Amino acid sequence: MINRLTRKRQKLINIGYNKLKAEGRLDFLEYLESVLTNTKLDQVKLDKVCHSYNHDVELSVRQYLSLRVLGYKFNKSLLYSIGSNSPLRHPLPKEWRRELINQGVEVDCLSSAFLFFVYSIVYWMSGVLQGIKAIPVFFNKAPLLGRYIYFDHLIKNRNNNCFSENSDSHNIINWYLKWRNKSEKIKNIRHSVSSHSNFKLGNISITNNGVYPSLSKIKLFQYLYFLVSLSLYYLATLIVRPYQGWLFAEIIKVKIFELADKGKLAEDYLFNNSNNVYRPMWTFLVENKGSRVIFYFYSINDEAFKRNGRYPSHNQLHLMSWPYYLVWDRHHADFIKRLNQRNSIIEEVGVTWFSSGKMGVEICSNSIAVFDVTPSDWSLYITYGAPLEYYIYSISNKFVVDIYTTLKSNNIFTVFKTKRIDKAKSCNKYVANLKQLNRNSDFTMLDPGIAPLQVIKKTKACISAPFTTTALIAKSEGKPSVYYDPSGIIDKNDRAAHDIPVLSNIDELQEWVESIN
Repeated sequence: MINRLTRKRQKLINIGYNKLKAEGRLDFLEYLESVLTNTKLDQVKLDKVCHSYNHDVELSVRQYLSLRVLGYKFNKSLLYSIGSNSPLRHPLPKEWRRELINQGVEVDCLSSAFLFFVYSIVYWMSGVLQGIKAIPVFFNKAPLLGRYIYFDHLIKNRNNNCFSENSDSHNIINWYLKWRNKSEKIKNIRHSVSSHSNFKLGNISITNNGVYPSLSKIKLFQYLYFLVSLSLYYLATLIVRPYQGWLFAEIIKVKIFELADKGKLAEDYLFNNSNNVYRPMWTFLVENKGSRVIFYFYSINDEAFKRNGRYPSHNQLHLMSWPYYLVWDRHHADFIKRLNQRNSIIEEVGVTWFSSGKMGVEICSNSIAVFDVTPSDWSLYITYGAPLEYYIYSISNKFVVDIYTTLKSNNIFTVFKTKRIDKAKSCNKYVANLKQLNRNSDFTMLDPGIAPLQVIKKTKACISAPFTTTALIAKSEGKPSVYYDPSGIIDKNDRAAHDIPVLSNIDELQEWVESIN
């Protein structure tokens, strides 16, 4: 029964998508996201947070709800609504429900309001649990004294790793230590990847102590009183102030950082573009206490495609409010300046390493590196809210086949590295075709975990799907680098290309390959 209901729901979602496509309104989801993220929430107030928090609370709440409420879940609900000719039912605040109605969307306000309230209870419960889990912070002894920095949202898995005891590995830890504006005299780099054991990198300790600062036991009772009293107060007032339930866990973090002495805080707190919209509320507190809050990009493909000679304005990245951005080049800096809502520092730092992959790959010198964007399974792709169909099977497959055919005719080997392959999310037909091509002696499909830089260094040139980061990495290494667009959809003058040439058909590709050869 569950499977039948799931299939029926997916069928109606597909119908909703096809309706928008037939009407030429695939950008409707993107447009609504822009409208909602620009719609301010009325009377937002978070009671009894802390005396030292004085930032724009409404913006923080809007950022947080954009992360939790919008995105593919909202898109699925809306497509289902369109496909089933029924009102939209999705957890939404009243201001966003009202704005959707103004945009011609039929909304079941009662159900959506009820869902929003239910979710506020769920998030309140999660906040209580996180508040209890934070109690051991008061008993943990600081393993190392001295100045430290903290990296948020690092990764460690079988394919990629942000850590290495080798100081020559191209990961974010080593990048930071080579950065000219890093904090000086640090003794410790902290992160929250518990699966990675502690180690030393020269004189610096790399430890998985998490984000919370060390707190004295004497402040435990103050924290417990805050946790118990605020939990009960927020529960009693959820019906009139549901935002307090949604952000309860974030408010607890604010309190913990308020209790911390200035000397227990990191010199730098570094965040990356895996989560770029919501800036944690506690970061305003540590910034006021003298810490630097830094946002860095490990990739540059955040800009929307130029369409019909115009750049779309629909992008929730306008909500970003970070004080310090590290960007790759002047094009990237201009992108942030167009979005920036505050007087932030924007520093151009070139290619920013993030994670180092597997090593030791053997590559023929007469090869060109090819990097794609793996298309998702169709049922997942349509929930992304893409305004035009680009990263889909037909285009991605033509991208690979055109390149392989052209390189083969010029007696050049194809070294192909896909970004990632997820059996549950990737397009199975595309993956099957790649495996078929890999049977050819002049086509080498690399493990997704291989570091792109390693591949680029060992090949003579680079071809990337627009607008992926590998093209800029190859350019920085002095290798000929282009984007290939087999569909002709991409505007050659799109600023998102960062001055990398865009080849629009197989004839242009052939001409470029001959010039390289």
